[in-house]
Amino acid sequence: EAPPPPSGGPGPGPASTPSATAPGDGEVDAVRSLEDLRSDDSQCRALAARRLPSVAAAIGPARTRDELLPFLCDGSDDDDEVLEAVASSLPGLIPHVGGPEHVVCLLMPLELLLSVEEGAVRDKAAEGAVRVSASLGDEEYASDYAGMVHRLAAGEWFTSRISACGLLPEGLPRLRTGGQRRRHVADFAGLCRDPAPMVRRIASRNLGKMLYAVASVEGAPCLLPADGGGGDDGGEYESVLRRVRSFESREGRRPRILVAKMGQDGHDRGAKVISSGFSDLGYDVDVGALFATPGEVAMQALDADVHCVGVSSQAAGHRTLLPALKAELERHGAGHIVIIAGGVIPPGDYNFLMNETQSCSAVFGPGTRITDAALETLRLIEENVEGGI
Repeated sequence: EAPPPPSGGPGPGPASTPSATAPGDGEVDAVRSLEDLRSDDSQCRALAARRLPSVAAAIGPARTRDELLPFLCDGSDDDDEVLEAVASSLPGLIPHVGGPEHVVCLLMPLELLLSVEEGAVRDKAAEGAVRVSASLGDEEYASDYAGMVHRLAAGEWFTSRISACGLLPEGLPRLRTGGQRRRHVADFAGLCRDPAPMVRRIASRNLGKMLYAVASVEGAPCLLPADGGGGDDGGEYESVLRRVRSFESREGRRPRILVAKMGQDGHDRGAKVISSGFSDLGYDVDVGALFATPGEVAMQALDADVHCVGVSSQAAGHRTLLPALKAELERHGAGHIVIIAGGVIPPGDYNFLMNETQSCSAVFGPGTRITDAALETLRLIEENVEGGI
């Protein structure tokens, strides 16, 4: 993996700074900001960067496009504070570049900022990129904005690929053709297999968002496999529904699952997709609050009288939180409740969870089909019920 790039972005560059014309009374601050952009004092440059919309309004659309934006792109050694201020200010230039047909020019400095080393700068640039993209027409969005995201995903620096991890799910719903969407998804799949561990980790955190985006465009059934046979029973989907109805007929109620998020894991889109999928397959589904403790999850499971707790993990807390949840359930006399886990859990931890600590009965990793997960969960529930536990 190549070393991270230098903190790239706008910086002092006296030779290329836009020159100020004689100001009117309302342009004094903007003219001062132009001078401050080439100051030797980084705090002064940062303050000037926060006033970029005023500068653009003072010098006009043509000079903003032809002088100010290239100047912001030229620097490569400015301080992170300045770069973050520039990233925050760029969306404010949307009204000052000369109309909707010119908004695309704001992508130039944003693409550079999306590749710098400092994460706070990249985060601000990503927010700005999304705001700028909302002002683009469909054609510019598909060619220029999606093209920028594609370049970031294929970039040499791992920092650009980290930025792409968050922008790809955000951009998918607006793409109009199947080819564009397939390239977007393929880019994201490549990031999930990236040689850099940091990129894979950030991609995994955004996996739920990508699944949610795909489902919103293609419909939730696209996340379920085709049965391939077109048989009379309606395929796997109908098969699961029949099994669930049979359980309901025997037990007097449907299988009930609590989908839980524990610890500092705030990534809930994957959990939402799973909740929706299990609900479509006939389960009663309760969804827990974000950032819950094992004790809180155990109490909700008891209050809802669930058969199973499904823990969605995206933040690497499973080795601590799952054993703690199992202990809490046993402490309250509810050790019979099935615990399953899913999300981003390394295969090397499966034995620890299922055998060494016996803190869950099944782990469903990335790529598990919803029908398979629902059937295995039902089997585990039935074993408990039939065993009289």
